Amino acid sequence: DNTVSGTVLVWPRLEGRPGIPAREIVVYLPPSLVERDAASKDGRRYPVLYFHDGQNVFDDRTSFVGEWHADETLELLASEGFEAIAVAVPNAGDARMDEYCPWRERNPFGKGHPTSGGKGDAYLDWLVGSVKPLIDRSFPTRGEREATGIIGSSMGGLISIYALVAQPAVFGLAGVMS
Repeated sequence: DNTVSGTVLVWPRLEGRPGIPAREIVVYLPPSLVERDAASKDGRRYPVLYFHDGQNVFDDRTSFVGEWHADETLELLASEGFEAIAVAVPNAGDARMDEYCPWRERNPFGKGHPTSGGKGDAYLDWLVGSVKPLIDRSFPTRGEREATGIIGSSMGGLISIYALVAQPAVFGLAGVMS
């Protein structure tokens, strides 16, 4: 009953760091990487896109208000000659505002917490220090910043543009949507 297109792998539980809870990581693999015989690796390396709110990226069943269709879009782009690995990092639920905002501020939404935010740098340190190395070890990625993007919407957009500024040696492009 899922709506996933192409090949998507799931790490069921990637350990977090202090203040950053563990969570699953979902990875879309481009068709040529899936089709390649392990014995005949051709040396090809792929750009990587990191998505926030990862539960919304590939599957309508897991999404909050409808999937983003990133997998279908990447399948179409692959048919046109552009391929990339996409890494979907689900948010931390109630801690989403904390992780996606680098600054501790008055919570505009209330919800029982007078302040929110302040864990954006810790979240990015986990993404860059744990998630990215896992992906780079596991798949033939292009590690240079020009081939590493970060994408999010709403608060995910905020942390994406912040990542571009705070981690310029890592991220060379950002998709920022509201």
